[in-house]
Amino acid sequence: MNCRDALRLMDSVMDGTAGPEQEQVLHFHLAGCQACKRAMQMNRDISRLCREMPRPEPPSDLESRIRARLAALPAEVHAEHRRRNRVAIALPFVAALLIVLGLTLGSRPGTTAVDAAEAVRKVAVAAQGAAKYTVTTPPLAAYARPASLISF
Repeated sequence: MNCRDALRLMDSVMDGTAGPEQEQVLHFHLAGCQACKRAMQMNRDISRLCREMPRPEPPSDLESRIRARLAALPAEVHAEHRRRNRVAIALPFVAALLIVLGLTLGSRPGTTAVDAAEAVRKVAVAAQGAAKYTVTTPPLAAYARPASLISF
């Protein structure tokens, strides 16, 4: 085993995902390689220090302060966001319309403008129904999760 393989294997051993034979091979390499032995000790020290660190807690009023600042924004900013949401919701329907029209008009030579107009009307009705819904975000607490270290 070379040092590059040993460094990769260290992460698996530290995470507890390595098998017993892989751990044995790593420990054999560490017995003969001082550089990798120091790297393993450094990884263990870093992991121990990170486990001992206190978990930061956001202020209890953080969500209410953010919502208050958002409410204080000018009305035109809110209107702009609503327009963007409508466009974002209607865009997939417009794309679907173009696909349907392309498939319909391209595959049947006898397609009339009335058929195309009916397809456009159906997609427009669906887009209007979707535009009624506003995009909302869950409370800030829904995004909270403990921080973790993947590997070093």
